[in-house]
Amino acid sequence: ALTGSLDKLDPFQRTMVELMRQFLNRLTEINDNLVKVQASSSFFSAPTSPKYLLEYVLSMMLQKKDICAQEKIRKRNTLTKMFEAVGLTLKSEYEDFNTPEKISAISEYIQQRTDVQGDGKRKYVRYLQEFMKTANRLKPECYKLNLMDLLPDIKKTNKADKKPHLPYSKDQLLNMFNPKHTFFKENPDLFWICVIALFTGARRNAASTLQYKDIVEKEGLDCIHFTEEGSKIKHLKNEASTRFVPIHDQLRELGFIDFIKRRKRQLKAQDLDFIFPKCQTKAGNYSDKLIVRTLTQFLVKIKVKSTMKDGYDFHSFRKNASLATQAAGISEVFINDIIGWEGKTTMTHSYSNHTLTQIKEQMDKFSYDFLQPHFDVWKQIMAEK
Repeated sequence: ALTGSLDKLDPFQRTMVELMRQFLNRLTEINDNLVKVQASSSFFSAPTSPKYLLEYVLSMMLQKKDICAQEKIRKRNTLTKMFEAVGLTLKSEYEDFNTPEKISAISEYIQQRTDVQGDGKRKYVRYLQEFMKTANRLKPECYKLNLMDLLPDIKKTNKADKKPHLPYSKDQLLNMFNPKHTFFKENPDLFWICVIALFTGARRNAASTLQYKDIVEKEGLDCIHFTEEGSKIKHLKNEASTRFVPIHDQLRELGFIDFIKRRKRQLKAQDLDFIFPKCQTKAGNYSDKLIVRTLTQFLVKIKVKSTMKDGYDFHSFRKNASLATQAAGISEVFINDIIGWEGKTTMTHSYSNHTLTQIKEQMDKFSYDFLQPHFDVWKQIMAEK
């Protein structure tokens, strides 16, 4: 009807046909305009996947709940320096980093660092791997993990090549426990952790993760039970590390037993509660921040150690316990019982074949008499903690 003659139509019908023709013409015009707009604009194009800046990926990486503030700063600074070494900043897009050329350049930078040892370089690689895995979770269709194959395979530093742990000297111990320093007064948990290690040779994890149930009376003697039982975060190095150690007279005189009883009563603590709660993160993982960071900063401040890896650390207390027992003429088989040595031969693998009374008699042979004047002051200070 629209293409035929209008003569046979009445006036109303002709009007309707004319309006229909105008509508169709207008519709065609609108359609043509839409095609032109679509061709010249991204408005109607399919949405593209977002691009991310290195800064954003890094912020997502550092959102883990179990990572402390200092760890975040360390990772951020380390990664930033690696980016800058290859001409990138945190404002660069991840796509600029995510290329074979950049990953190879960063790998070469890590390998050429002469001021960082093998284990330090391995840490750099771990940070990069964590960073790249974070980006992959954000944009798996583009940020593939295959470029991780270009990162260097850094061998772990051989034990023989590492700087040995050194015992603290008499002067260093006197300085560390000098009551003129308020550090241990402000951090009483660290005071007890340190003296426990000094008298038992306990390693970092063993000394800091003690639970109330681990302070026991056995064979008529107050003892510390070093064991992995009670918590998943407790880790001992070997079979010999699991042991009962009678509490040394100097440690008892410091008020250690009274401290345990008082704290348990005040906090209404249970047997499985940790004596030093900061050994565990809110997420339930082991935390050595109190020892590795807080204590180290204090020792550097008072010049007991330098800022470099000079061999003086928490393990040095174990060295002190070893030397003190040897200097007192205690035989190796008893030293094994006290500080948890495995022994070099089958004969010296005692694994606590001695009675606790025998071990206590041997422990009475050694002491840190030169520290007693300081300990007398600390006894009064710690009685209020």
